[in-house]
Amino acid sequence: MSRLGLVFLLFLLACQSSKTEGEGEEAGPPPLPVELTGQEGVSERDLRFAARRELSAFQKRGRRAADAFDAAYAMELELRRRGYAHGSVRFELLPSEEAPENLRFTIEEGPLARIALVAFPDKTELTPEELGTLFPQGERPLFRQSEIDSSASEVEKAFLLAGFRDVEVGPVTVTFNDAKTEATITVPVQQGDKYLVREVKFEGDAEDELEQNLRGSMLDQPFYSRLPAEAAALLRAALFDLGYHDAKVSFERTFDVANVTITIFAERGTQYRVREVRIEGNDRTRPRFVKSRVDLEKGDVLSQGEIDRSVGRLYETGVFRSVRMRPDARAADAAEADLLIELQELEARSISFDVGWGSYELLRGGVRYQDRNFLGFGRRLDLALRGSTVGYSLEGAISDNFLLGRKNTLTLSGQLFQREEPSFTRFGYRIALTLTHQYNEIWTVRTGYEIDAQEARDIQSVVDFEEGEFLASAGLFASVERDTRETQLVPGKGSILEFGAFWSNNALGADLNYVELRISWFGFFRLSERIVLGTGFRAQSRPITDDAITLPIQKRLFLGGATTVRSFEQDELGPTDPITGEPIGGLTRMSAHVELRTRIWNELHLATFYEVGMVSTKALSVDGPPGHGVGAGLRYYLPVGPIRVDVAYNPGELFAGDSRWVFHFAFGFSF
Repeated sequence: MSRLGLVFLLFLLACQSSKTEGEGEEAGPPPLPVELTGQEGVSERDLRFAARRELSAFQKRGRRAADAFDAAYAMELELRRRGYAHGSVRFELLPSEEAPENLRFTIEEGPLARIALVAFPDKTELTPEELGTLFPQGERPLFRQSEIDSSASEVEKAFLLAGFRDVEVGPVTVTFNDAKTEATITVPVQQGDKYLVREVKFEGDAEDELEQNLRGSMLDQPFYSRLPAEAAALLRAALFDLGYHDAKVSFERTFDVANVTITIFAERGTQYRVREVRIEGNDRTRPRFVKSRVDLEKGDVLSQGEIDRSVGRLYETGVFRSVRMRPDARAADAAEADLLIELQELEARSISFDVGWGSYELLRGGVRYQDRNFLGFGRRLDLALRGSTVGYSLEGAISDNFLLGRKNTLTLSGQLFQREEPSFTRFGYRIALTLTHQYNEIWTVRTGYEIDAQEARDIQSVVDFEEGEFLASAGLFASVERDTRETQLVPGKGSILEFGAFWSNNALGADLNYVELRISWFGFFRLSERIVLGTGFRAQSRPITDDAITLPIQKRLFLGGATTVRSFEQDELGPTDPITGEPIGGLTRMSAHVELRTRIWNELHLATFYEVGMVSTKALSVDGPPGHGVGAGLRYYLPVGPIRVDVAYNPGELFAGDSRWVFHFAFGFSF
């Protein structure tokens, strides 16, 4: 198994290397060696990356000196971007430009320059403190000329918005100290007169309330060039919201020195109401489902605001590629118009296959069928058949995102499964009804009812466990999750916290009476561009709530394997049978993890980790002996997650294990 895993990883790396080196290459002379010298603060890799296009052009276009010059300039820009304001890059074609055998770039970084002071010598309405916030912040920030130019533009914009339409900013001067490590930036500002809106006039037949609101928002306010157009656009949008789809709004402005008069001309036209809601392009989607996402019916005012909100709700269903909603077929002699909804549906059905490898399951794979518009009501149907060398599962789920309102998803799921565990074989089924509420992008709450019936077969233990009998857990569950990770596949920062509970009771259809409590937290910290620290813990316990001594083996908790404590094979950390030595699990398990992930080349990463865990035969107890794991591994990041190779050493108790060294080859992170 170890040799097969390593061969597979090397094959993937060879394919990626071949693809990267071969993409876009054309027949021609072999690449000319490129050498960089003199760099210290900026790595050679970063400079080559900054000039990658120019270097590629140099190799492919006949080794022209012009392309080498462009590459040197791209490297200079990278130096300036990193704060080396006086950096320069020279190139040489050696031994000669006519017959080059080597391209050499000489890097002269110079000192790292920082901003010591930003000065505004002229007295203006906006204070130096206010203007200073438009420049790079922090204690002695790096000097970057591009940021200074951008900040000067922001200063000009701030004065324009404050009513100073004749403002002049600059020229900005930069003075360095003798060591060229500190820059003083001087920003002259001639603000001129301040223009104010002294009068707002309306001509036409706009709504009085709209006129009053606009007049109140503009009178005696600073004038800037976009203000009249913004006011006209607001009035036009407000009239459209009231159903006046033929409304015409224009404006003019007049100046009396620094006093401005704005005149807005409005013709609102006819107020339209909905005559009929028509739907086109809904090949699979039921009209009733479309109309349920649109809050406009026959006789309603044809509000543009409601049209826009309805378009957004239809896009949120995930069913449509394109949604267009507009008034259509207006009657010549009546204030009515059809509301036409034009749809283009996304492809809803798909079949996908997956294949993978796990250190315990070995070869695994599956097939999955999805319908994202099941029965034409925007429901999601998922069916999957998965298998490995140790078992199989048949899974299905139907999800409805609309029955209980926005941000609420109701899911009915089921699973039939069989799996060979290290000390027994489990067979059973699960059925769950889950309500998921997404409070925002961070917080998620789940609650519902679940029945999980399992029997244990071929138990390799002398402990008196029930064998060959289905025993059901059934009851209510709830969980809360807070997820701030930047991405779920390859997190570089953020954290995920989850805690939940499950109550299994005879009154709810269960054979077993217990409560499950669990909590987990994992945090990720980017220590540098290449290094990420991941750390966290998991804890779970199942206190029994009747007179039973313990739980059957198929409901007990185990630890150890490729996704928990990696110095053990599957389930080997914890209590064992006194005769057979096989794992028998417990009622409480805890584990803690620390992993340092370092990028070493492209998508190849090195990881070092330490893990500790324990399983106790008692509920809500941490008296189990600990198991430790220290190790290292390689990860190759694919778009769907990492391929992972880990080697771990166990310096402590072996429990059910028979080796201190364990090798894992798997797909996905352990946490």
